[in-house]
Amino acid sequence: MLLNGGTIIIPQNGYTAPTLNADHEPDVNDHVQDATANSASALGYKSISYNAGTGQFDVVLQDRTIGGRSYSSKPSTPNENWQSEANAAISQLNVRNDSVVFNGNTIMNGSWDSDGTAPTPSKIGDLTPPVIGNNVLYETDLTIPEDLGNGTHSTAGIVTYRRVESINTIFNETINQNIDSINDVVVHSPVVCYPDVPNDLTFNQVVDYDNTKSNIVIDQKFEIEFPNDGQHRNITGYGNRDYEDYISHKQIKFDFDVYLMDGDNIDAFINANDWYTLSKSYETFTFRAPHWVSENDYTVYFRTFANNTPASYSGLYETNSNDSLSNYYAVDSIDVAVVGQMYDFSIIGTTESNYDNMFFQADGSNTGVEYYVGNEDKRGDVDSSHINTLPIMPGKNSNTGFANHVLKKR
Repeated sequence: MLLNGGTIIIPQNGYTAPTLNADHEPDVNDHVQDATANSASALGYKSISYNAGTGQFDVVLQDRTIGGRSYSSKPSTPNENWQSEANAAISQLNVRNDSVVFNGNTIMNGSWDSDGTAPTPSKIGDLTPPVIGNNVLYETDLTIPEDLGNGTHSTAGIVTYRRVESINTIFNETINQNIDSINDVVVHSPVVCYPDVPNDLTFNQVVDYDNTKSNIVIDQKFEIEFPNDGQHRNITGYGNRDYEDYISHKQIKFDFDVYLMDGDNIDAFINANDWYTLSKSYETFTFRAPHWVSENDYTVYFRTFANNTPASYSGLYETNSNDSLSNYYAVDSIDVAVVGQMYDFSIIGTTESNYDNMFFQADGSNTGVEYYVGNEDKRGDVDSSHINTLPIMPGKNSNTGFANHVLKKR
């Protein structure tokens, strides 16, 4: 996962959020149902009726007689309390709460109750949130963009809490809380540069050659090792290992002309003192010094660039490895000796009269017959054109009658 813009959103993984199922009805009529009249005859009342004008029930009880013939005066009206009769005449209101179920526990039951009193809500209980696991807010395989420069980068974090459910809330949908004490991140793209020019003496004819330098034979192929591995800082994640993943490209420069070879074919011509970019996917390269290169001591230069090297990189290097955070490429150089090669020595004529007709035509021009020092070319391969080989000795004279003649010692 790429850290685009230096920011990443890490979703929770393996966290069980609390569950809340709530049903809230703001209209009072959804919580209270009107009472109904009970049977007047069953209660022994004259009548029970609803008065739409007043919105009340009228309850008429049976007549009751007070006083009598035994009273000589008007009796006083008793102070009566007919609450119980009224309650008996009218049913209780049907009421209900909102419905709230938290984490599977019913806090308020939304069922209707006919006794006029809804149940008291239960207590939710301990609302202390549990400590989450180590991997709930954890992400692996994060990738820093390749173009991010080396250095120490500060880190900040925010945990966002999202509301599970709400009823008549005045608060925001989310709450953000800063994470304190997050460590800084050190960004560094490590690269190494440990090239080698093997000293192949296969075609080197120099008797007293300089063994402190790698010898390169003109017009012969030679190999250069330009590996992606090597010793970097001796700390965790570095050490002696392969750093190809952090390499943008590799470059090489000769202070003499050279061909880059693909087998026996020329892949590219590299001018002296020009930097040439090589693929980081290869670690061994084959070159050939053209025949016009002068024998001399030279230097081959190497540099390996990190994938986050800035456009202005002059001077931002170290030898062999970019140990410092301020440096983006590693360099090295190797001194070499370019030497020539003598080959194809042949004899194309002699003053010995017995061989005149073999080497020369009547007009004095050469017949094309040559005696070579051997039957191999400069690369050690058999040359089919080297028919005649030295020494010139009896049996090698092709002139009729002169087969066993030799050159006279003078």
